[in-house]
Amino acid sequence: SYFGEEVSSLFSEILAVPFELSVTNVADWQFETCKALLKAEDLTLVSVWSPTFFTELLKYIKEHRWTLLSSIELEVLPDHAIRLRDACSAIEPDWRCIWPNLRLISSWCDGPAWTFALELQRAFPHVAFQGKGLLATEAVMSIPLAAARDPVLVPTSCFYEFRGESQEILSADNILVGVSYDLLITTRAGLYRYDIGDRILVTGFFGNTPMVRFLGRTGSSDLCGEKLTEYFVSACLAKFPGFAVLAARKDSENTGYDLIVDSSWCQSILDEKLIFDLEKSLRENPQYDLARVLGQLKPLTVRKVPNLISSFQKSQVEHGRRLGDLKPPVLVHDRAWLDSLPYPIGEIHESL
Repeated sequence: SYFGEEVSSLFSEILAVPFELSVTNVADWQFETCKALLKAEDLTLVSVWSPTFFTELLKYIKEHRWTLLSSIELEVLPDHAIRLRDACSAIEPDWRCIWPNLRLISSWCDGPAWTFALELQRAFPHVAFQGKGLLATEAVMSIPLAAARDPVLVPTSCFYEFRGESQEILSADNILVGVSYDLLITTRAGLYRYDIGDRILVTGFFGNTPMVRFLGRTGSSDLCGEKLTEYFVSACLAKFPGFAVLAARKDSENTGYDLIVDSSWCQSILDEKLIFDLEKSLRENPQYDLARVLGQLKPLTVRKVPNLISSFQKSQVEHGRRLGDLKPPVLVHDRAWLDSLPYPIGEIHESL
């Protein structure tokens, strides 16, 4: 639908998963999508927005491999069925054997998505990986080029302005490498000096054109003056081994932050170190540190949730979000989806 009827009809001939497969029931959709992927021996390109969209499908294949293989055994050639069973016989499926022709994976890889992109790259070390540029409904702002280290600004898409830390507004020929900016765009559709809400880092130049990397959204969490931003929190969570979310917690007696983690990788023996390291990183923000010193913010707490990323995706789909568009959050202010998650029984670990 996005590309129009003429181009869409061409896509339908090469897609591994049929157009008509819609997300009405997540469990059924996962099963049918994974069946289609396992049958696609000639799969060459995977293009998704969020890397978690594909990693969750890989997880589903791993957990339901024998049921999936039994359901397609009569739908593929005997040699293909044997290769699939051999590829799934080890604890970790042999993805290279399942999709021997896979050459390129394209997904978000910057900002909050980068840890998940690394996980995807580790699963497919033999496949080329390309991060997507900065795209929005309003404009295509940067695109990846094979010869460029980072996505390159698209000069013909719109007019760009860059707002620095001191609120000065610069044009593209005056921005500096290694400096981060808020991006403002003026488009041919009539948006004038539109603050798109993205923070970017200038990483260099490709010829005379800036290369930019998405850092995160510019909005901040401000319970009592600490102003935590998404890109700052994302950097603080960078060393965590799995999906983790910092959630604002505001009430009269207990204002502060909860660290929501997946219980599968956060063991009790590691809780103290995780919380200590994160608190240390957060306190590099002087406003957060002052709020902790003054007691305005209570100690950081950890809440463990089983299958956190799956629970997040399920809750979002149930509220009408498109599964393929979901960005794993790192900083949340609205706790509605968190309140529906199954927190485990046990004490909540507090930071020092």
